[in-house]
Amino acid sequence: MSRTPLIGLVIAMLLAACAGPAAVTPGQGPSRGVLSAAERAACARSGGQVERAGMLGYEACIRTYGDAGRRCHDAADCQGQCFAADDPVPGQPGRCQRTSSPFGCRAAVRDGVVQPTLCVD
Repeated sequence: MSRTPLIGLVIAMLLAACAGPAAVTPGQGPSRGVLSAAERAACARSGGQVERAGMLGYEACIRTYGDAGRRCHDAADCQGQCFAADDPVPGQPGRCQRTSSPFGCRAAVRDGVVQPTLCVD
């Protein structure tokens, strides 16, 4: 039995692995990272501000909520989410989130009950 086809297959696989990333349509996929002019304009119209956010530092439209810091017992009490203090005490109400940024480590408060902490990078 000849090993030539097997060697050819291995070489082809190695060459494919060395090829760069697949082409991505501009404005789509993980290589995006920058908002378009239209997205920036829509962000400004909605009262947001373009900021670099998350572990990858991609641009995002971040909005500040008018009820930031207000006491809450559930997300229904807020424009955004209701989060517990950094060191939550059982029965203590949460506070409405300051901005629309989903990044960081926080424990949501639902129906007055502090949920497990969730970290989003």
